[in-house]
Formats: sequence, C-alpha cells, structure tokens
Amino acid sequence: MHKLKMTIKDTKQIVTERYSKASAQKEENLCCPKGYTGDETSHIPETVIETAYGCGNPTGFNTLKGGETVLDLGSGAGIDCFIASKKVGKDGKVIGIDMTDDMLEKANKNKKLVAESLGYDNTEFKKGHLENIPLEDNSVNFVMSNCVINLSTDKEKVFNEIFRVMKDNGTFSISDIVSDKEVPQHLKDDEELWSGCISGSLTEKEYLALMEKTGFYGLTVFKQSVWKEIEGIKFKSIVVKGHKLKRSKECVFIGQTATYTGPMKKAEDDENHTFLRGIPQEVCTETAKRLSKEPYKKSFIITDPTKKMEEGISCDPKDGCC
Repeated sequence: MHKLKMTIKDTKQIVTERYSKASAQKEENLCCPKGYTGDETSHIPETVIETAYGCGNPTGFNTLKGGETVLDLGSGAGIDCFIASKKVGKDGKVIGIDMTDDMLEKANKNKKLVAESLGYDNTEFKKGHLENIPLEDNSVNFVMSNCVINLSTDKEKVFNEIFRVMKDNGTFSISDIVSDKEVPQHLKDDEELWSGCISGSLTEKEYLALMEKTGFYGLTVFKQSVWKEIEGIKFKSIVVKGHKLKRSKECVFIGQTATYTGPMKKAEDDENHTFLRGIPQEVCTETAKRLSKEPYKKSFIITDPTKKMEEGISCDPKDGCC
C-alpha cells in the first residue's frame, strides 16, 4: 500500500472539522443507503436520523441479543447506539465512542429523549479514538462500527483494539466502504475524498485479510453494493460480521470428528482445514470447539466419543437435523 502523505494529525483534524459541521446540518455527500427499518428508528428523534452518516446497518441481520454490552466505534449522533439500546433491552448496555465534540454533544442531548421513549437509559457516550479505545480488556460482547474505520490511517491498530476490548466468544458487525482496486496516492491525499469515506478505502481483500490477521474468525459478508465510482475504481458498501474465540495453548486429539453437511461440495475454515460434504474428519479439540459455534455450527455435526450422545455437541434435534 502507498504511504499516506497527510499525517495522522492532519486526517483527524480534517475528519473532525467536517463531521462537526455535519452534526449541525445534513451533508448529502456523507450519506449512502443504510438499510434501517421504521421499527428500528421509531423511538429516535428525527434530528439524529437526518445526521446519521453511515453506509449500512451494523445492528441488522439478527446480530444483537438482549442483555449484551455493545460498543459502537465512531458513534456520531448516536443512531446505531439508540437502535442497539432498544435491541439489547434494559439489562443491556451500549457505549458510543467518538472523537468529535459536536457529535457527542448531540448524542448526549438526544439520549434523554430516547430513554424517555424506551422507559430506560442504558446508553453512554465517551470521547476517544478508534486506535486507542478507552475501555478495559475483554469488556464488551459486541462491537459495531458504521463507515468509520475507513477514516483511520492505521486500520490494523483499530482491529487490534477491537480484539482487545472484546470478550471471548464476542462478535462484531462492521459496515464500511471498500474498493475493488487499490486507491492511488493522489486520491489518498485528497482531503475531501478522505473525510468522505472514499480515499481511505482498502480493497475488500485487504480489509478482510486484516480482520483474519488480527485473529477474528468466521467472517461473513452479509451485504455489498457499489456506492460510487471514481476514476474507474468502484467503492462498495459492505457489512461484515466476525467472531473472537481464544485458542487454548494446547490442541489435542480425542477422537472428535467434524462432518460438513453442505450445501457446497466442500468447505475450508479459517485454519485451512478442508471438509468434504458428508465425510467425517477427525479434528483437534480447538477446531471442534470453533466449528460448534456460530457461524459454523449449522453447517457441521461434531461428534465427541468422550461424551454420551445426549451430552454431546452434535446437532440439535430442534433444528431438524437429527
């Protein structure tokens, strides 16, 4: 990748200034289709909806569960936090992180109205940067971000921070802009395009590779659509979901097998294990643990000879697979 000529300080200042102005008055060039439903936003003030600058809906696709602690990176005026607030319920908690004072002020002002509408207040907004998240290790169940990681000049550090604050078995859902080709230097140095979530784009392959390098697994691209095309480069909006699962230091074989149920003829996991449809394959304890969790568990039958059938981790009869 080309080296960015603008400094980190330059980009943060450019982004902060643009989004400060956009917090007061809607800027059309910062918007693209987000996919919210009326039911998701019915409790949110219109002024928040009007200044929601994202490129997807990271709270969709049945990603949130009641009682979870949720972190939103680059929370802006708070729309995704307020949607999550309703979905995790009064027993859950939602934390929004943003570096722009004007956006934080607007979010805190409107959170009172949202709390009145829902009948509870489970949302908190903090000032901070994606590269240095002001939270403790292993403190959140779910991390989301909506068209913000694109703005960082150190995306690898952002993903490392997400991994750090996420609990074991945690999940992330990220909406962002990626490109189909590497962005040339002259576009990277365009302040307007950078702050507009364009020229900071990685290719989709690079973006997903960073997530894998960080240690996330089970990456699933739920949605993608072309937003803009500049100089022959297509910039796409995507929504990606991934998971964190810490590996034990030891990986042992105790006779467990994993059977891929289809529908493809074969499947390859994040550790380059290849599974042929319908053919049991011996796996280590760590692989068995991973394949028995989302998003794999609906596609694999795991057998464990050390447990009785009714205590095993094979398919659930309720799912109609046994």
